[in-house]
Amino acid sequence: MKIYLLDASVMLISLLEKDTKRAGKAKEIFRGSEKGHFKLCVLPLTIFEVANGLRFSLKDQTLAEQILGKFQQLPLEVIPLTTSAVTEALRLSYSLKATVYDASYHVAAKMLEATFLTGDSQYFAAAKSLGNIELL
Repeated sequence: MKIYLLDASVMLISLLEKDTKRAGKAKEIFRGSEKGHFKLCVLPLTIFEVANGLRFSLKDQTLAEQILGKFQQLPLEVIPLTTSAVTEALRLSYSLKATVYDASYHVAAKMLEATFLTGDSQYFAAAKSLGNIELL
């Protein structure tokens, strides 16, 4: 079974539906998960990144809370990071001149033999040669 590790950008694209083409692709992956075709995973930090993205994307607090509630109900497995994985993410972040957050998703995907699915074209461009990554 294919495993996807989703970052907050994918979640926000799907939840906010501002980019209908990419939101549609994300929803296809969610439907595939419901049918048992894919396993979907996130990191513990993802909920904070999603909440922060909602905070700065929406002026309506009530709407932001409703959307966060939808996110919290999604069938996502939360993957904890070991201290050695965090150290590896720090190293990778320096190598790619990226955030530790982005690198941590990539490190976790490699550990799981999963595909890191991101909506961040800048990180994707810097990291695609490492494998285990797709741009939504």
